[in-house]
Amino acid sequence: MLFTNATNTLKFNPNSKKYGGRTFYFTIVVKEKNSDSVKYSFYATVRVTGNSTEDAEEAYDIGKAKATQVNYTIVNVDEKGKGSLRFTSPIHMKWLEENFHEFFKIYWRDTQYRKTKENLELLDFKPTNFSSDAMTVEFEIKFAKPYKLGLLVKKSDRLHIDVNMTKEKYEGEYGLWLGDPETYELGTT
Repeated sequence: MLFTNATNTLKFNPNSKKYGGRTFYFTIVVKEKNSDSVKYSFYATVRVTGNSTEDAEEAYDIGKAKATQVNYTIVNVDEKGKGSLRFTSPIHMKWLEENFHEFFKIYWRDTQYRKTKENLELLDFKPTNFSSDAMTVEFEIKFAKPYKLGLLVKKSDRLHIDVNMTKEKYEGEYGLWLGDPETYELGTT
């Protein structure tokens, strides 16, 4: 990745043909130099031209079929408690909306976790938008003590969204995947 100051542009130069035909999603965060709370997030998509090659696929053998690994990340949480969760591939959003609180276990850890080993509960975690792109879930969080949100935004504390449901329960004819469950594997747990 190169940044050209004169034109204010980012340029991506893949170092291998194996990245051809792939799409990458990321967030650029512009932060005020002397502040941990003043920042702006810009979402970007980079599509690499060319054709995908067999050895470049993020897939691996499961018996005779190949499975695509799907991950998810917390994209951001702002100072108002609004954030988003993004999957790397489209999923069955209607199923996730119906099963959200059974599928995920949501908690946070403060800076004392190394000593206490305690997972802390949020006052409220509410999904607000299951996006039509089939990859993004927007949410709002509330803490019992509102100042804790500032510590989360400053990256002192950490929000965790873990899979709580067994694989057998979220796979199946009407489950998390858009298509044959044998062709997908959840990478982030």
